[in-house]
Amino acid sequence: MKPHIIRLSSAWEPPGESLRFPGVGEVKAWVRRFGQPAGVSQGDAVLLVIESPVMATLWLNGTPLPPLVGQMRWDHDIAAMLRERNVLSLVLGDGVGQELMEVTLCDTRGRSPLPEAYGRVWIEIRHSHP
Repeated sequence: MKPHIIRLSSAWEPPGESLRFPGVGEVKAWVRRFGQPAGVSQGDAVLLVIESPVMATLWLNGTPLPPLVGQMRWDHDIAAMLRERNVLSLVLGDGVGQELMEVTLCDTRGRSPLPEAYGRVWIEIRHSHP
């Protein structure tokens, strides 16, 4: 069975005020909020997948994920970490002195697509049963 793909390319909150993460301090992060994917059963893999040429640090619901070091495809099973409402934080580079791409297109809620130069982000659900 083909995996179900949920693209997370739009509706990102661009870095604004610094966020504080344990062990890291204050950083500027792109934030993407999303709900619990529907149709996920016990034993299904829910992969957070990122293709990016840049280094990044990630947190899901405040929990650190393995670092992204610019590989073509990074993935991590987040099934056990998911909640009804989720917050993915993506810090590019060191998150402090980095040059942030200018964000010109924001919706009425202040959200924007993640700049293409930073890569692509999606959730891939792989069902354990056919």
